[in-house]
Amino acid sequence: MVIPVDDFNSDEIERYFRVCTVDPGRRDVFNSYHGNDDIRRLTTSEYYNAGGSPKRMQNVDKRKIRTGLEEIETNISTLKTTNREHFIRHIQYIITNLDAFFTFYSFRVAELNWKNWRGRQQALDEEAAHDR
Repeated sequence: MVIPVDDFNSDEIERYFRVCTVDPGRRDVFNSYHGNDDIRRLTTSEYYNAGGSPKRMQNVDKRKIRTGLEEIETNISTLKTTNREHFIRHIQYIITNLDAFFTFYSFRVAELNWKNWRGRQQALDEEAAHDR
């Protein structure tokens, strides 16, 4: 069903709708303007904290240190090179440490990534419900 805007007059819009504009900003997940001085924001920090991401990421970082993967990842050379020898060394380093990557980035990490994503979606849902 499509209802054209010109089917409503300004009184009906004022009475039945809550018109707002939304700006996905750089620092905030979103800003919404509802007229006058009614501006609402969801900061990036609030977004991640509401979903529980920082705590899960701290646990992942601790596990990387415990398993030695943090040092392996720190020592990965850049792929941004035109030097063939640097590129080959990069590939050799990755292949040499492939077992460590596969061991760490198992289905358990996939589950954590899913929980992080789901937590962020719930944070957005809760903030949207709060603004209604």
